[in-house]
Amino acid sequence: MKNGFFVTCLMNKQRESFNEINSVLNLKFPSKNDDQSNDEEKFENIFKKKQPKRLSLETFKGISNIFFIKKIVQILDKQNCNKSFLFQQAFADSKLKNTCNVYFMDFFGQYGDFQPQYLSQAIHSKLKNSDIKTFKINFKKRKSSLDIKETIFQIILDACKELKVDLDNPDIVINIQIIKSFMGFGFIYPMSLCLSDSKTTV
Repeated sequence: MKNGFFVTCLMNKQRESFNEINSVLNLKFPSKNDDQSNDEEKFENIFKKKQPKRLSLETFKGISNIFFIKKIVQILDKQNCNKSFLFQQAFADSKLKNTCNVYFMDFFGQYGDFQPQYLSQAIHSKLKNSDIKTFKINFKKRKSSLDIKETIFQIILDACKELKVDLDNPDIVINIQIIKSFMGFGFIYPMSLCLSDSKTTV
């Protein structure tokens, strides 16, 4: 299992969308190597339009408007526990020409490698010490024969009961993305929260 970005884009624009996302991340979250380089090296990188390679593009056979971006190095400090919120905030005000949606996935991989406790543990770690105790579920399945919706929903509902979650007025979305034999899981925060500079932690 790995984490990264599940992306939907315009048809046949996967590479262009990947480049857009890479540019936003390099702008919003510059690598520490950039900070340590001297002015001459920085100028050379800008002149040659060089950017640190921190992401890897992974596509799905026969699908031209969806792809996954694997993080190959740490983009945010490990102690930052709310990566999904900060990444979503970074894309909220970015005008991406070829990109439709960018979802940070806490984990993504072949469903056969998935263990139910991963999902339950992720929900608990995100919400246990949070003021936000309400959420809804976004379940998307594409080009897949996996019959797992009932299983996934039961895991989430069991976690809801343990955390005493109120489902009547959802604040955040538990995002389940399934494509072919792959499954991803993450959180989507309300735009009002993402665009508020005063609320960078949840």
